[in-house]
Amino acid sequence: MKNIILIFVLLISIFVSSQTKNDSYKSFSNSTRTAHIIKFENDSIVTIQNVMSHMSGRIALSGIYHKVQDTIYISIPELDQTKMSEANKFGLAYLSGTKIKLIETKTELLNFENDAVYVRSKIYGSNRVRRKTITFINGKKYLVDGGLTDSYGLIKSESKKNAKFMKAVEEMIKIPEDYSIKKYGLIEGYQKFGVLAIKGVIDYRKKNNL
Repeated sequence: MKNIILIFVLLISIFVSSQTKNDSYKSFSNSTRTAHIIKFENDSIVTIQNVMSHMSGRIALSGIYHKVQDTIYISIPELDQTKMSEANKFGLAYLSGTKIKLIETKTELLNFENDAVYVRSKIYGSNRVRRKTITFINGKKYLVDGGLTDSYGLIKSESKKNAKFMKAVEEMIKIPEDYSIKKYGLIEGYQKFGVLAIKGVIDYRKKNNL
């Protein structure tokens, strides 16, 4: 019986320590810091690379991480002069010598210090997440379709019109000064509205309705 319990405990510990292995996550934040992708290579090594666009090239920075329950601690070493020069080209020099603390949810990683959400690749690459954004007008939630573009910036799929949303916008722009604007922080928006909030959520309200 003791052997069975020991095996069970070991299996749980292996699962917990390696469930992020080979997963990659893209950062989303409202800051001016360049977005990046984190990939957990194994149980201790992590790489951080730029978000590639057409003919942009690639840089990968190596670091180490460890996990304690639902918290992941990442350490990126100081970059040498050559690597720092390369990182500057891709806007990732700010990562040199940094430590990142991420809280793991069921599907995302949250960086409370920098108000950033890291979204798993298969989720941020889905058409639903790429196309949709959330906007509120007078307390009503609208899912807005922005269409799809390719790596060249060319339109692959036109946006789908939302007649109710357009009507609400037309009403609002008649007297825009009558409306207040609230922008949610990324983590706040994510916790309230889910992964579609990673591109920002704006709440427009008529001032006499506050």
